[in-house]
Amino acid sequence: MKEIQIEQKNNQQELSLDEKIEHKQAFVKQLIGTVSKIDLFTSNLTDEFRIERETGNVEGIFKCWAVPIVPFLEIDMLDLFSEAMNKDGPFWDRFTKTEIESVDKWTKDLSDHPARLWETLEKWRGFSEVQDRRLDTIFKNKPLPKDGDELVAELYLRLVTAFGLASPFYNIEAMVGGAIEKSNPIIFNKTDTTDKGGALDLVAMALPSALANKIKSANLNWNDLNWNEISKNSKLETHDPESITAFKVSHTLGVPIEDVVFAANALQFIPTNVGGKKGDIDPKEARKIIDNVLNTRKISQSGTVGRDMNALIRFLNWFPLSKSNDNFSGVSWRYSAVCDTTDQLFKAFFDQKPLASEFQKVFEGSLADQLHHLDASSARGRFLIQLFNEGKVRPEILNLIGLRSKAFFEQISSSLVSLELNEQTADALEMHPRFLVGGKAAGLAEGAAIFGKESIPKSVVITTETIEDWLKSDSQLWKLIIRLNNTNNINEKLDLSSEISTSIKQKSFEVSQIVDKITGSNLLAVRSSSFDEDTDFNGTAAGIYESQVPVGRNGLGHAVANVVASFFSEKAVSYRNMQRLSDIPMFAVIISPFIEGIGGVAFSAGNNNGWEIVVSENPSDVASGINGNFDSFKFNDGIMKKVINKGWVNEGTINQIGDMIQLAETVLKHRVDIEFVVDKNNKLWILQLREIKDGNKSEKILNPSLLNDFKLNRLEDLGDLDKSGISDNTRLFLDEHINIDQFQGTLFRWLTINRESIKEIVLPKRIARTSHFANICINLGINLVFADNE
Repeated sequence: MKEIQIEQKNNQQELSLDEKIEHKQAFVKQLIGTVSKIDLFTSNLTDEFRIERETGNVEGIFKCWAVPIVPFLEIDMLDLFSEAMNKDGPFWDRFTKTEIESVDKWTKDLSDHPARLWETLEKWRGFSEVQDRRLDTIFKNKPLPKDGDELVAELYLRLVTAFGLASPFYNIEAMVGGAIEKSNPIIFNKTDTTDKGGALDLVAMALPSALANKIKSANLNWNDLNWNEISKNSKLETHDPESITAFKVSHTLGVPIEDVVFAANALQFIPTNVGGKKGDIDPKEARKIIDNVLNTRKISQSGTVGRDMNALIRFLNWFPLSKSNDNFSGVSWRYSAVCDTTDQLFKAFFDQKPLASEFQKVFEGSLADQLHHLDASSARGRFLIQLFNEGKVRPEILNLIGLRSKAFFEQISSSLVSLELNEQTADALEMHPRFLVGGKAAGLAEGAAIFGKESIPKSVVITTETIEDWLKSDSQLWKLIIRLNNTNNINEKLDLSSEISTSIKQKSFEVSQIVDKITGSNLLAVRSSSFDEDTDFNGTAAGIYESQVPVGRNGLGHAVANVVASFFSEKAVSYRNMQRLSDIPMFAVIISPFIEGIGGVAFSAGNNNGWEIVVSENPSDVASGINGNFDSFKFNDGIMKKVINKGWVNEGTINQIGDMIQLAETVLKHRVDIEFVVDKNNKLWILQLREIKDGNKSEKILNPSLLNDFKLNRLEDLGDLDKSGISDNTRLFLDEHINIDQFQGTLFRWLTINRESIKEIVLPKRIARTSHFANICINLGINLVFADNE
């Protein structure tokens, strides 16, 4: 294997608080430098929102301000981007040929691979969402000055900061809006009528009708609705169709059910016909529409991704950013840091008269009315910033801005770091978006809602943001990760990933502020929760990332590092290469009390009347498939079939598990599986819940007589096969001496490379259909059969 030399400090110390603040301040400054009108994604005459200036000229004040920052963030070229923003001339002329080629490659990679495109857009949309919420918190806790000029200066500084930290979001908004620009990977096929995406637009139309009994508001009247009332009306009731629909929307967005109920009331409240209204559709039909939309969302092309993201952005307009009574006054909804600050500054333009005297008259006479009627606070805010940039504001206010800006940005940066440190972990049993906690943690929260929190071990999740910040603290390591993500050569990827994994395993994650949050056991379980695990779009990724169990509290830091390192294992990199997903981790880590006991996996049949349960001495034995001493129970249409080797669990517990798996399928309206353990006190614990996403094996399985049989006797033979390939339409027989768990990485890489040729794998003996190897086959679309006919 090719050696990659890097400068590495073993067990590198965490950055000090002052260093973190310094880094944050530099980053904030760079993002604020993006708040500029560059006319790249549209022009003055084609912008979605325009204003006629006092000169008679028309100016775009919306997407004309969008900048292509996301590709530069992704390929780690933010410094170059910041330098370019300070240059003159056409935007792309400010870069070298090599730099432009890097952006072109990024654009093509995402355009060609819709799943990776969705992952990237959701990451940076999520980044802006988190910053928006934090800024909203900071602004609320920072009193506004009473002096008029100081008030205007403060609001201006707040607004440019909010726009700067939201610049990835506005880049995405321009992309999904259909702008034709060289850095936009989204291509809309206007002639395609089969897969239009934009699913959540339809959900917004149907939601008030679907939740009719949870609607209290009326047109421009909240009818004294408050959060206490919403919370009482938002507990998941598994017998209530409205409650199940609210939960499904909650599941899709990663938000609490009460936020969905608030959004339904907000849609009823708004006076315009942006969303649906209660009574538009029969409630049953409305719920049917929502179920159909959410159960059939898929990624097939970049245009679908663009429409779906565009619909998501619009749908979130009706959701709260942070819960308070202010929500019922139109404050602290999504995109609050920009929108609420814009509203405050716009009001100050009338109350404080900040413009030069003659222009103040022009503003109030011809410009203000146009701004008032704009249906976009952010467009209004950009124009107000433009007036500052043009020097239309009184000199004394501009001087105040110059005097106050350094201290302001230092304070904001310090506050942002403080909030980040306070939010290193999240409660794994509460709903959070997948970009922040990953798919496995999202499944735990859903399990807590369906089965009750008492059925799930109290767990915390180290967020994806925290893990990324930890990796970035080693600049040389992060450069390797960027290189890994930027190359398409699988062999180069595997060389890089090996070096990265080794480097991470030499580290220890700082857990002093985390370990005390885990109660109930001195032994812990440390599990992965990646964004690409248990997702709506690319299946379960079961077995791709690793767990560490059991772990003593003193070994927790190294265990976390080892789990993170598994993101860069051979099988993980091969999997993501097959799925065309990003190698920049959106990777969280779940920490739970380790529960010792007998356990396994249960999965529903998908017919609302069946399930299968596989039990062994340890839950991990079933998941990995390494132990053949399974007890299995199949229930379908009232008939139970049993294969009992050891009698691990009594039949009463089996029926309890069966009832739970059936309930989960009823609520999620999809096939599901759960991992469980029964402790020494005979208490049943749910360790994992996920929807089962079947692969596209139906497209690959052929008539057996058309398959070319190939027998693999030794894994050592894979080296030659890797080079030479195999014939199309192959049925692969694995020798009984091949340990598919121990050598899974090598075998998985080979299966990935030859995935188009292999149609079916025949194993000499049965493994659990829920095993890691079986899930890999499902995701590759390879049929799996057993020589003993199970």
